[in-house]
Amino acid sequence: MSRLGSESLHMEPNCTQVLMKLLTKIISAGLRKTVVAAVFAISVCAFAAVIAPMSAWASDGAAPSKIGTFSMTSQHAGTVTFELGNNAGGTCFQYLLAEDPAFTRSASVKTSYSKRCTFACSATPKTVYGKVRSSRMVGGERVWGPWSKAKKATTRQFVIGVTGSIAKHTGGWMNVSGAKAVRIKDEDVDVAKFDALLIPGGNDVDPQLYGQEPDEHTDVYDKDVDEFEIAVFNKFVEAKKPVLGICRGMQLFNVALGGTLVQHIPGRHWGDRVVTVQEGSWLYDTLGPSMLTYHYHHQCLDVLGEGLVATEWDEQDGRVEAVEHQTLPIYGLQWHPDGMEGWGHKVAQAFMTRCAKDHESKNVLASYNLSSAA
Repeated sequence: MSRLGSESLHMEPNCTQVLMKLLTKIISAGLRKTVVAAVFAISVCAFAAVIAPMSAWASDGAAPSKIGTFSMTSQHAGTVTFELGNNAGGTCFQYLLAEDPAFTRSASVKTSYSKRCTFACSATPKTVYGKVRSSRMVGGERVWGPWSKAKKATTRQFVIGVTGSIAKHTGGWMNVSGAKAVRIKDEDVDVAKFDALLIPGGNDVDPQLYGQEPDEHTDVYDKDVDEFEIAVFNKFVEAKKPVLGICRGMQLFNVALGGTLVQHIPGRHWGDRVVTVQEGSWLYDTLGPSMLTYHYHHQCLDVLGEGLVATEWDEQDGRVEAVEHQTLPIYGLQWHPDGMEGWGHKVAQAFMTRCAKDHESKNVLASYNLSSAA
């Protein structure tokens, strides 16, 4: 009896008085009544041990009430941000977003302990609908309050700055894909007006910028244009704004980050060629493990710039066909999605979605494991 009594005393200190009285009765009543008294003592203490925690659980409070006020805005292109007021009750929140007021089309929900939550959604202007609710612990279980009334917001159009001699062509590709492309002509650009930068194809990069003299195949380049685009690139990098380089654009930012180029590929890369794609890279979900892509270049990356990792390779000769930065939203393609029907627009949409997810997560490439890419 003493062992069980010790456990009961530990669970509920009020049992001490009960046991002391019972021990007195046990001594005076004799052996016959000892068993009855012991069973009674154990029952009382066990009952107290169960009831006490239940009383404590019940004191956690009732389920939270409906959230009355919250904001829902599109602060970055392709995203919607919920923000609750400081008076919102509860300790955990759920955010529901959908493309229709009945919350049946493209509905998604997130659970968070934060009163601020961002969804990546449409990169083209679109009306979306949202609800929120909160919870608290009741009786040892999480209980959710009712959903708030629905609110709606319109996603902001993706605005991308475009440099280069073929800005009109490549900008048109982005326009058709749902963005608004704006030509950048001055290196003193207001980066805050743009969601991303696109550096398209064009002439060769001046070899002197990466410590080489031009060979016989490198004869069309403009150092002033190169330096202008590098200056614009640096501004977007400093602001941590996304950058997409296509063909020469990728070669240019590779040089800006300290990398070098192969000045001429024997046989050149023209026409359709198959590339293999690194799993986990930003285009893997769009392209799959391999894809037939359109090429028009006679140069390629040699030494990669600081922070860059290769994510696509030419199936025939193994040359690098795409890169990403490990910590910054910088993406490059050696091939031309702007010269591909259908798939080219999917690439543009994938880039805008990638930018939106960068805003959503606030941790660029956090889910990627690219450091081991060959």
